[in-house]
Amino acid sequence: IFCMVACIQQRIPFCIICELGSSKTLSYHIVRKNLCGERGAVRRFCRQFGTVDPFFCQCSPESTTEQIEGLFKSAIHRQRYYKSQHPASGTSELVGKQPKVTVFIDEAGLLSIMKNRMIMKVLHPYLDEPEVSFVAMSNHWFDAANTNRMLTVCRSRASNDDLISLAYGCIGASQESEDVSKFLKGVCAGYRTIVEKHPKWFHQRDIIALFRFFRRHRLVNEASEICIREEEFLQGIEENFGGLDEEQFKWVANTFFEKVHDSLQSFAPSTDHQQLQNSVEVLLRIGNQLQCSKGKEHFANTSSLAPRFQLLIDDYGCDFNTIDMLYLLGVLSKQPEDTQVLQISSQTQKGQEEQCATLLAQLRDLLHLPCTVVIVNSPALNIYLHELLNQSYQTIMVEGKQRAFSNIAMRDSTFPCQVHAEFRCVVVMSRSLVDRERTPFLSRFSKFSIHPRDGWAHVIKNAKSPDLLRAVESQCELFTKHVSERYFVGCGREAGFSGTMYLTMMSFLSVTPGQSFVLDRSSCASSSVTPTTVTREIVARYFQMMPLEWYVKINRLFTPQRDYHKFYFDSRRQSFTLRHSLECALKA
Repeated sequence: IFCMVACIQQRIPFCIICELGSSKTLSYHIVRKNLCGERGAVRRFCRQFGTVDPFFCQCSPESTTEQIEGLFKSAIHRQRYYKSQHPASGTSELVGKQPKVTVFIDEAGLLSIMKNRMIMKVLHPYLDEPEVSFVAMSNHWFDAANTNRMLTVCRSRASNDDLISLAYGCIGASQESEDVSKFLKGVCAGYRTIVEKHPKWFHQRDIIALFRFFRRHRLVNEASEICIREEEFLQGIEENFGGLDEEQFKWVANTFFEKVHDSLQSFAPSTDHQQLQNSVEVLLRIGNQLQCSKGKEHFANTSSLAPRFQLLIDDYGCDFNTIDMLYLLGVLSKQPEDTQVLQISSQTQKGQEEQCATLLAQLRDLLHLPCTVVIVNSPALNIYLHELLNQSYQTIMVEGKQRAFSNIAMRDSTFPCQVHAEFRCVVVMSRSLVDRERTPFLSRFSKFSIHPRDGWAHVIKNAKSPDLLRAVESQCELFTKHVSERYFVGCGREAGFSGTMYLTMMSFLSVTPGQSFVLDRSSCASSSVTPTTVTREIVARYFQMMPLEWYVKINRLFTPQRDYHKFYFDSRRQSFTLRHSLECALKA
């Protein structure tokens, strides 16, 4: 921050290079908020400097030379206007208080790692003889030609002492309490161990989010005494260090508990006595917290205490069937004004670019509303939303109230958009797409691994007739096991068939006003409701919910001339009709 203030005032090109989640963008917003002129600055020290007038650029793969050059030309034009309105009288004091136009390029590293690296060459004349200030943020080093033209500050990875200082700042506690100090040292030690094993999956943003969780749940009281319970500690780990399978997550949770126990003996050494919740239950808990916190001041004025946006990793990979499950379970609201789904469906590059522009324009209209936007399997759209997904908002006074704004890149331009305090974003991606994403994207979210069996487990816990549903589940499992073992051996589809069956079973359910799950009688053709009759209906619908590639394969396997005693293919309706397949499966 000190170097940035000095460079902005002296028009020295400046660049910060450090790891993701190191508060690069936040540092610039702190400087801009404090250097707001003689009348607006709160601190006396800041009043002696001129106002910072920012020209933002949110880089994206579509950033062009013309965009960067146009930004500099506009900034220079603004600076010359200020100079004509505030002519220097020869005193350094008046010169220093002139407004300082600053070109700010966020995610500038994208320019240096893109295929066309010559885009950076346009900076050379503006850095050699700067008429305006220049600040760039990057996770990567620039090429030598650009690096030699600016003052570069490189921050190394945070040490243990840095993490502990960061923890005290996040939870708002003093360093006088010995128990709090031991607890935070154990948490930081556990984080170090986890990052060494999962360097791509977890990063500094995750531990910062955990510290903010402690603040929301009052880690310390007014007497600086630790008062967080082991159950709450586990909840914080579930919300901020998820996305792994059950065994890996259990190791993560036990590592945190073990390291904290080594520092603070009164804490439990493991999670063996704790009840781990699946991802669906954690998401419902977060949703309830947000619902209870609506309208509260600490959520309305800042994003630092609000939970992060969620990345739902679809282990099954059946986009909208999974979203239908989230609607049924109450994770997402069914009301159109509460939830909007965005997805890029085109497979061609040109079609994706056109859809990106359309969806980004639609997203801009939704940001100022108290709604949830669900982005489904659209990596091409996520790359334009770096600042929004980081929840790195700029607060500006509008009509006497604080409003939050975030920059969105659209094609070769950057637009500041107002963001409602209750706006939420949920990104749903298949596991295969997530595995191809880089760490900077993954570190922006609270990550959760979603599988239909987690939703079904929640249904059983909250069902009015759990015994009936368990019996139906048992018979459906026998059927899927028979089909997959006999006809799909070696195809790796066993887990997929299980997921499809769970989704099919949940499609026969409805929710009562008391949030209990019951069998929807209107979905069953039979008048009697028994496990066998319900299973018949589920298996019949099961084939209709199959992904297209499985449907085509079954069409080749089961024809009227082959295995007709088990399945009958109705060519007029293009669907399967159940005959004796259930009885054969149960006998097998």
